[in-house]
Parts: sequence; C-alpha cells; structure tokens
Amino acid sequence: MKRAKKTKNRPVTQNLADSVQEPTREEIMSLAYSFWEQAGRPEGRALEHWLLAETQLRQRRAPGPSAGA
Repeated sequence: MKRAKKTKNRPVTQNLADSVQEPTREEIMSLAYSFWEQAGRPEGRALEHWLLAETQLRQRRAPGPSAGA
C-alpha cells in the first residue's frame, strides 16, 4: 500500500497584508517632495513629509471593502 505524500497545510487565501505591494523609495520620495513644495519648501520638516507620503501611499494601496458589502 502506498502512502500519500505529506503536504504542508497552506491557507486558501493569502494574508491581505502580504498581498499589498509596499510603496517604493522613489514613490515616497516623489510624493514627499510634492508635499514639501506645497508647504512652501520649509526647512527641517523632511521626516514629516516622508512619513505623510509613506502613509498616504500605503492607504491608497490597502484593500478597501469588497463591492456589494
């Protein structure tokens, strides 16, 4: 009698966080630059603009509620 091969149990659906593509450094940099320009090119706020750009890009790519829900 043959034994069945053991396979790893894999979830049917992929974790949604794993399926969302992270923004690239270039995308963040470009958006942060536009925020900096819109703010009047202030000095000392680079991190603020970077984090805002990163957050907004991630939110844009996050899966929303499914249609019909």
